[in-house]
Amino acid sequence: ARVIESKPEGFQKQTEAVKLMNLIAGEKTFGFWDIFWDLWFANVLAGLSTQTINLLGSAQNLLAHTIINFMRRPGDLGTMMQGIARGTVKGINEGAAVLSTGIVTGTRLDKYQQGKNLELITKWRGGKFNPLTYLKYVGRALATGDMLFFKVAEEMKQSVLARNVAKKEGLSGKALYRRTQEILNNTKEQREKATRQADAEGLTGLDRRRRIAELMEEGRPQPEEAKSFAMRVIFTNKPYGFLGLLAEAVNKINAKVPAFQMVAPFVNIVSNVTNESLNYFPPIGYMRYRQGVRKGQLYGQPLSEDTSVRKDQLGDQFAKSTLGAVSMVSVGSLAWSMKDDDDPWFMMHGSGPRDYGKNKTWRATGALPYSMKIGDTYLPYKDTVMAIPFSLVGSMMDAYRFNGMQEANIMEITALGLTYTAGVVAENSFLKGMLATSSIVNQKLSGERATKVIWQQASRTGAAALVPFAGLLRDIDRLFDPTRYDGTDIKTMTYSQIPFVRRLNKPTLNVLGQPVEMHVSDRYWATPRASEELRWLVESNAFPSFPNKNSTVNAAGRDMDPDEFYEYIKMSGEGIRARVKNELFDNRQVWDRLPDGSLKMAVDKIVKEERSKAKGKLFAKFPRL
Repeated sequence: ARVIESKPEGFQKQTEAVKLMNLIAGEKTFGFWDIFWDLWFANVLAGLSTQTINLLGSAQNLLAHTIINFMRRPGDLGTMMQGIARGTVKGINEGAAVLSTGIVTGTRLDKYQQGKNLELITKWRGGKFNPLTYLKYVGRALATGDMLFFKVAEEMKQSVLARNVAKKEGLSGKALYRRTQEILNNTKEQREKATRQADAEGLTGLDRRRRIAELMEEGRPQPEEAKSFAMRVIFTNKPYGFLGLLAEAVNKINAKVPAFQMVAPFVNIVSNVTNESLNYFPPIGYMRYRQGVRKGQLYGQPLSEDTSVRKDQLGDQFAKSTLGAVSMVSVGSLAWSMKDDDDPWFMMHGSGPRDYGKNKTWRATGALPYSMKIGDTYLPYKDTVMAIPFSLVGSMMDAYRFNGMQEANIMEITALGLTYTAGVVAENSFLKGMLATSSIVNQKLSGERATKVIWQQASRTGAAALVPFAGLLRDIDRLFDPTRYDGTDIKTMTYSQIPFVRRLNKPTLNVLGQPVEMHVSDRYWATPRASEELRWLVESNAFPSFPNKNSTVNAAGRDMDPDEFYEYIKMSGEGIRARVKNELFDNRQVWDRLPDGSLKMAVDKIVKEERSKAKGKLFAKFPRL
């Protein structure tokens, strides 16, 4: 306690306070269940894709806010860029401190609290040779990325706020620039003063640089507004609105029943990501703006009492809605102009075809749900602030191209698109796991099927908790072998959840009997990966139907077992592909000129004949009744 009192206000005192809390909390004996969920979260979040998505999510949100501010005040661009540059340097320094200590300090700190259990356990059996020793760095890496973009966003906002104060004084040109720097304490005199103070405190290296920056930030205008802005940029603010109420309820359940985290993990982050996207969705965004004007509250917080800041807060929300509307109209108009093209160079997609078999085949070609197709590349927008606005456009295009709405008017297509758009809200929030669980509970499952469903979730959770760095190993495994290996029984489902071991299973097959691939890069982009024949059929909306799992193998009506069904897909798929290539694909110029529906009828005929042949072969191979 004396050490804490001896430290000056700021990150030094905060660090010592958290260290003391960790020391006290770490004196207890930790049992397996004390750290089970810490291990689960760390292993799940260890993947390369998780870490990069976290960084890209904050980066695109910061970019969106930069564009919004530029739309409203083009003259602030230079000030914003300077703030971003300074914030990057500060973020690197603060991030380095978080990575090395695991302690978050400075303006990013909300309240004093002890670290996670993995931070409290200082010695593991086996020491540095035990991989569990290094699992704490997963959380530290995520916190480091958050700190980097927090400081960038905070410094950018502080710069804009300082410029606004200077503009109120009637300044312009070089005088405005100088006054802005004075308000930010970003002058030679202030730096020299802060440097002398840091040297007097005996600081060196990283701590010296951090202390100088900390001292120079003192006395700036509206620090809480800058902090609130930065927290929203990295999606760590308190959830608000209807999703905020749900998040609060789910967090209480998770606290009382930790196992519920399997159903609804990462509640606050995903709520904030979804909420931010709703701000760009015009119907919701403009409504929130109007409520802010009437009630004096926005994003779950009271608006500032400072008139200029209050105006900026409301103006930013109005600009978000406007940017969302303009973006929707722009990409929607371009996509609509190509709605009848078999292979358009640009297209927006929602969840894809509604039919399960068609959707499975569509994805097998390399297509990604909730993506923008440019050329042959699919760029997902699901993790961006435009997820919900773009999903309406994508769902409308899917309704027209895949789901039988070619004869409908634009109002009917829009209405259907709106109903489909709810899917991305569930997909992007903690509702996904809850809805999936509800769907399973409401199904009439056989005892065998129920056992498989429960075991699949249990094996997924167990692998995540017990395999150190499971997420990272899974990404490395897929980098070298992107083939999917799904399981069909308890043993193979267990294998499918364990990196590298999953390869003991049979490859998952598409409708033409070819292995399906799932690349790590699918989180960022995807390119065609199925055969030309299958891609042509999908582009022509002549999907081969996917085999029914309840197919019978012979006249006696015996259902296929998993091995037989696998052989059925492989046999029939190879035959379908060969005939499609010889009879259809090689003559595609002719088929492309025939009336709509002709190609689909030919494909259905081939599929029916080849599946009949495959059943005959299976009966000869597996004659038992």
